[in-house]
Amino acid sequence: FSSQAAAVGSAVPPSHLFGKLSSSYADEERESLVGNSNGSNQYHNGASRKVHANHHPVIGRWTSAWWRNVLAIVIMAAACFMAGEMYGERKAGRSGTSKNLRHGGVVPKSSGNAKNQFIIISQQRSGSRFLTSLLDGHKDIRCGNEELLQWTKDHGGDPDNDANGKDFSGSTVKDYATEMEAIMERLPQEPTDGSPEGSPTTHVGFKIMYDQGILHFGEELLQHLDDNDIKIIHLVRTNKLLQYVSKDSNNKDKGVEGHNAHPTTEEEAAQLRGVTVDGKVKKIIKFLREKAGETKAATDLLDAHFGPEGYLTIYYEDLDEDNQREMDQIFGYLGVESVKVQSEYTKIHEGKRTREYFAEEDRDEVEAAIRESRFAEMLEPNLPGYLGW
Repeated sequence: FSSQAAAVGSAVPPSHLFGKLSSSYADEERESLVGNSNGSNQYHNGASRKVHANHHPVIGRWTSAWWRNVLAIVIMAAACFMAGEMYGERKAGRSGTSKNLRHGGVVPKSSGNAKNQFIIISQQRSGSRFLTSLLDGHKDIRCGNEELLQWTKDHGGDPDNDANGKDFSGSTVKDYATEMEAIMERLPQEPTDGSPEGSPTTHVGFKIMYDQGILHFGEELLQHLDDNDIKIIHLVRTNKLLQYVSKDSNNKDKGVEGHNAHPTTEEEAAQLRGVTVDGKVKKIIKFLREKAGETKAATDLLDAHFGPEGYLTIYYEDLDEDNQREMDQIFGYLGVESVKVQSEYTKIHEGKRTREYFAEEDRDEVEAAIRESRFAEMLEPNLPGYLGW
């Protein structure tokens, strides 16, 4: 038996399983093959020949207890093998993925799923808009953005208010899943640059932030995704300090003429780059603690359900460093052809050291506070995405 077949039958050891099937034939086996009370072999006496005289000489052999026992074993072996093959196909669809390149893994071609659906799980200001635009540039992929944002707000999970996405009073996973299904049905009908109206898009997905139901519904939601073979891409931004700079500069620039949270021109990017962010130490440390905590909670949740290799993790810093390399990983995971894709968005944080985003009078205090915290690595040169302090 293959290891897969053994795994399927591991609840009942094969010897016990076959023993149980054979037990019903035990007495008959003795009567046919064990000597009678006179010590003669019953199979060779006249009574035995009379019993089998009316049977076909070949077919009769299959009706004997010994052959029936062998046949039962063969049938059970075939059943276990078929179950093992089905189990292997199921595992290949869910855990036959890979670790990120940073950890030395290689992403194999996906076996695909029936619906060809996926979601991107991430946090705000982690490069998710950049990723969705790259995915949307593929002719076979339609990728939306925060499609659940309005539903989240309508159901008490507004990420911009004090609830911070944790209060979904009266909503269930079924409600959430129904909305997801409606979005998956709607998105392919909307034209994009990569997939014009009427083009045969084969894969569809969108992004969901941690605070838009992922952490709230947790394991129950992951079970729904698993049951429906919806693939998961986990986008993580390692440099939480730059994530803070990005979020605070965007908040401060809102309402200013020319503001664009996701700049597509150098002028728009320069406007955000020129904002001085809040240097309040308590605010910064709180942000770092919360975002690091959310990332860990999401990672633990995914690992517990799928295993570390049951979904695809992409780091924003790797995507920024070589986006085609990372996109080839994703295309392999989704089971589509690898093609060269580009994004319309312009990078914001470049050509400027991290400390320069803070007011000069706040820089030393901010640096000291971070170095004394568990986030000291945010100031180390080996941190991915490091711009220099």
